[in-house]
Amino acid sequence: FYLLFHTVCISTTNHTRFIPISAEADSVAIYIYRPIAMANASYSPELYVDDAFAVFIKNGTNTGLTLSPGEHIFEIAPDKNYAGLTKLRLNLRAGNTYYLRVDSSLRIKNTAIYQPYQRSFDLLNIDAALATEQITQCCSQKEKASAYAAEIEPVKKQATKGFSVEKTQNPFSH
Repeated sequence: FYLLFHTVCISTTNHTRFIPISAEADSVAIYIYRPIAMANASYSPELYVDDAFAVFIKNGTNTGLTLSPGEHIFEIAPDKNYAGLTKLRLNLRAGNTYYLRVDSSLRIKNTAIYQPYQRSFDLLNIDAALATEQITQCCSQKEKASAYAAEIEPVKKQATKGFSVEKTQNPFSH
């Protein structure tokens, strides 16, 4: 007596061709995208540009920013201890468009004592042709159009305060 299971996967996702918005002559366009991955899918780390919060990097999303030309430092959640290449320094030239991909992985250490998961995020500068193809595949569905934000405003990192009872809610009060 044998049972045979047959699984068929049908993809109905409609992808629209990603077309970047060109940078103005006196500014720089940056696209930050994170391909869909199961590793760390529920985590959306913060991206800081020059120590100012810019965006949350969500799984399967694409965000555009405009910056002034010059040297900029991009950093993923500097207050967390994520593994990987979380800091990237780029000298951006006026009128150009740049693409930063965020890759994610998760490792489990096999040890006799408890070890937390090792979350890793890599911030990579990607070639325009490859990036536009990858953004089309992962992050430009018809129902989820890519965002394009204006120039980011500097917002300094604030130290997080410790636990406070006043900030909590009774989960059974609803």
